[in-house]
Formats: sequence, structure tokens, C-alpha cells
Amino acid sequence: MKGSVKTPFLIDINIDVKEKNISEIISGRWNWYGIGEGPEEEMIQFDDILHTFINGNRKAEVGVRAGVFGLRMWENQIWQKDELYENHSEAYAEDAADNYVFGIKN
Repeated sequence: MKGSVKTPFLIDINIDVKEKNISEIISGRWNWYGIGEGPEEEMIQFDDILHTFINGNRKAEVGVRAGVFGLRMWENQIWQKDELYENHSEAYAEDAADNYVFGIKN
């Protein structure tokens, strides 16, 4: 055969996608995978990260913000959440970090 013939083909993919307002997408309330449609928490801006605890795929960082100790939690290198512990000591935040990395705290 001397030449080749290209035959076009068409694939029809029908995906059920909820209709979203573009402002919701831009504001981060929704993404293309449909994850995070509710209000999202934001990372706390700690003044300093004091300690890091790691066990397996979990990591916890003890930080301080304006004199209040807190905890930043990660799983599989994905941020999960931050917590501030007002009226508690650095040791309290360290215990919470230990509990998180060992699966006692979620």
C-alpha cells in the first residue's frame, strides 16, 4: 500500500457534572474533582515552628502564634488541619503531636 488513509473517529464521553458557578471555582470552594465543596479551613500562620514529629506517613508540627501553642497535622504530605491550644503549654501541644503521629488523635 503506497499511502495511508486517515479516518477520523469521534469519542462521546458523557460525564455527570454538577453545574457550578465560576465564582465558586475561583474562590476555591470547588475544584474540578468535586472535592471541598464546603467551607475550607485555612492554615494558621504560625510565628515559628518549634518541633516536628514524624511517624510513617504522618507528620505533626508544633508551632506558636502570638504566644499560643498549636499543631499542624499532615498525612501523606497533605495538610490536614491546624489547631490552636489557648491556655495550654508547649508540652500539651507536643503531647497532641505525639498522639497524632501515632494515630491516637485524628
